[in-house]
Amino acid sequence: PSLPRLAVVCCVGGRGGPGMGACNAKIAVSAASVLPPLACKGGADIGSELDAGLSPGVEKRTRPVGGAAPQGVGYACRKGRKPQQPNQDAWFVHSVPGKVVSYGVFDGHGDAGHLVSQAVAAALTQGVAAAAAIAPLSGVAARAQAVYHEAHGLVCADAKMRARTSGTTATVIAHDLERNRLVVSHVGDSRAILLRRAPSDGGLTPEALTVDHKPELPAERQRITSLGGTVVQEGSCHRVLARNRKVGLNMSRSLGDSLCHDSGVSAHPEVVVRDLGCDDVALLLASDGVWEVLSNCEVADLLSPFAASEAFEAAVCL
Repeated sequence: PSLPRLAVVCCVGGRGGPGMGACNAKIAVSAASVLPPLACKGGADIGSELDAGLSPGVEKRTRPVGGAAPQGVGYACRKGRKPQQPNQDAWFVHSVPGKVVSYGVFDGHGDAGHLVSQAVAAALTQGVAAAAAIAPLSGVAARAQAVYHEAHGLVCADAKMRARTSGTTATVIAHDLERNRLVVSHVGDSRAILLRRAPSDGGLTPEALTVDHKPELPAERQRITSLGGTVVQEGSCHRVLARNRKVGLNMSRSLGDSLCHDSGVSAHPEVVVRDLGCDDVALLLASDGVWEVLSNCEVADLLSPFAASEAFEAAVCL
């Protein structure tokens, strides 16, 4: 397909494992007071609703603002099996027709992770879109990074977020339709991949757009320890210990989590710009409920049979 019809799949939650996703039972509580959504300005916004239900396997409801998701975009956000937590995942799509479409996936953690992920979803997705569409290329990264730091500061300043021990990942990708490029930004381990059509056999091959921010990565560990933090290994999992040694985080970058940020965890996103070509056919953003079970290549194989018009079916498949 032509690039403006790049198929996009947002999948938060996952495939039924005990560590995945979240749930939905619509409630009236809103976290918008932390980061109020920006004006749509002729575009269309759609995203997940805040939800405190605990029943597994329930899909989150969506909240459209100004229209439906762009054609060729599919999403799924299903509660995993953790009985003690609500759905802590959130997603958001922001579209300005003919100019930019941005996609965000957010995976909350901690007692109020569902509040934090929902609070930042709209503003980050819209803010990165603005950076991609307005700023010159030389200023894209700085502007997108400023959006993340502002979101982190506002979350940590709001007592309702309980952000000392609650936080979220954030992966936001803006598709600049006028310049045929992606602006990729992220903190944490909600991975994004680009699926490319292989010239040899027509199959899909994955290209990782993000690197999971884990404490055991050499550069991440060095930053953490240079700031006085401690990385410990618990089985196969590495964690950053807070200075009180009672709280640990299994990622090296996040929004919120102020106790662990005092020990070297960072809200500074990685930002890359990736030009698109005619072999780039699909974009996938997903929380770790998918990536803990499936490799990038397995996801590519699962999505290969789906056309752009079947993006919803592809998201449900994952």
